Amino acid sequence: MTRFDSFLERLARSKDQSLAGQPNWQRRARLIARISLRFFWVYLALLAFATVWVASAGMDVYHRTEMPQFCNSCHEMGHNFNTWEGSRHGSIRCIDCHAKPGVSGYVQAKLAGVAQLYTHLTAKTIKDIHLEKRHEDIVSENCVRCHAETARAADRHNRVMAHKRHAELGLACVTCHSGAVAHPTAAEAKDPLAGIVETKKCFECHDGKHSEGTPPAAAKVAFAAQDKASCQKCHPDSAFGKEHGGGTECLDCHEVKKGQSHYQMDKQNQGAICAKCHDPPEDLKSKHKPFVQNKCGECHKVMAPAYLFRFGPKPDEAFCLRCHDDVAGALAMPNATTLTQFANGKEDRHRQHADDIGRSPGFCLKCHAGHGSTADRAMVHLKSDDKDAKPGVFATTPTGGSCTGACHDDETKQYDRTGKKPEVAAPAATTGTEE
Repeated sequence: MTRFDSFLERLARSKDQSLAGQPNWQRRARLIARISLRFFWVYLALLAFATVWVASAGMDVYHRTEMPQFCNSCHEMGHNFNTWEGSRHGSIRCIDCHAKPGVSGYVQAKLAGVAQLYTHLTAKTIKDIHLEKRHEDIVSENCVRCHAETARAADRHNRVMAHKRHAELGLACVTCHSGAVAHPTAAEAKDPLAGIVETKKCFECHDGKHSEGTPPAAAKVAFAAQDKASCQKCHPDSAFGKEHGGGTECLDCHEVKKGQSHYQMDKQNQGAICAKCHDPPEDLKSKHKPFVQNKCGECHKVMAPAYLFRFGPKPDEAFCLRCHDDVAGALAMPNATTLTQFANGKEDRHRQHADDIGRSPGFCLKCHAGHGSTADRAMVHLKSDDKDAKPGVFATTPTGGSCTGACHDDETKQYDRTGKKPEVAAPAATTGTEE
């Protein structure tokens, strides 16, 4: 013990050295204690370092175990991770949806994670590993944290979804919105509405028989989606459609076909449906491409007031030019040549009318009929600003034509794509009427 005693003597203060070098272990212990008290700051520094290290390691473990990549460290979670990674919720962590909010939810999630880890380590085969329903559940409170404005929202098709009403009945968000939002299949991943809008789920409850609500005494029977009296509950703008034609019923245009659970309009045969009320004379059948292809909805939107045009009360030039890009090109070029058939030599006549566009609403319709005309081409139907005046006359030649009356009064304006003076045939009264 001589060396140890010598070490203690060097560390001890002068008044404590008398305790060193003596065989009594109690005195040595007292000396060690006094020496230790002199270096208590070292212990505090070590304690602080250990505390910081443990806290940092704990926070690192905390964050790592909450990352989806940690879930994917178990190979049985590979499918769930891969479908999540490519979904519209790919930036949202697993725990943000699957764990209940609050401290209790955090503790439950961590305990569930420990249980899952134990199952992973003790399972003999991958078939023995499975998630309990409580682990798979999506907590509606978590959905509301991000989707706070869903109390009553309308989607692009003007359908109103009473989210608040459904929540009051105790329905979870996943009752209507499937897991395709966060875990889509390969096919669902290509569909921007997969899991968000699933109309078929609406009809599973809205059959006039299904009841929902908690407690059972507060259960309510869902209205029947096939009841025409219920149309405006989901489609409030259907009131505009009823005004169409002076009181049109929804079922005049919508019907239920075999295999359908709801009233729908036959989009492939819109022309026949519209022709029930809007059937023009045979000689005025429209040559307009949307009409010929049975796509009345390209230009018209029935769920709109006034004139039922798709993007406004009346069609303006921008509406027409969104399809007629050749005319749009001619109007945009300072020196347009022959972008369209309406050209005089190398000069496009549409460009000469560009200055009139904007000064008169619906200027395109001053020369063209939107639905039908007896004109040989381009559905020409010359109008006059004077409502009492007769429509103008359009006559054609193989390479051009002439316009008389309407905007040109009694003067005849001629054009010829070859640049030659056109030989105009005897004017035929091509004053087609519009439907």
